[in-house]
Amino acid sequence: MILSTVRLSISAQQRSEVLRILRVFMGHATARAGCAGFSFSQDLADPEALTISDRWLTRDDLDEHVRSAEYRLLLAVIDLSETPPEISFDELVHLGDLDLVQSLRTPGPNDSDGRQDMTGY
Repeated sequence: MILSTVRLSISAQQRSEVLRILRVFMGHATARAGCAGFSFSQDLADPEALTISDRWLTRDDLDEHVRSAEYRLLLAVIDLSETPPEISFDELVHLGDLDLVQSLRTPGPNDSDGRQDMTGY
């Protein structure tokens, strides 16, 4: 699985147009073979920061997406960034799911009182 992440700073004046473009881009991306997910989000601490993430099943799927004519939509959004964009392509390894959380949160034989530590949830 490949994760593509783009982090941008978009001014309030351009946000509505950028979101319109991203909705169109998302429609094209999610219709492509190999797209395993697409999202964009606004940073709670910095309202100008937007993060665009898409996941691809294979490197070939990602490569075809980046080479597509529709990818120009994302490049246009990147050009509107107030600051240099942060762009990364990362290979993901699946480590587990809720079972992993449960196994890590279950008290082991070395716990002193047998109770779960709830300080970090």
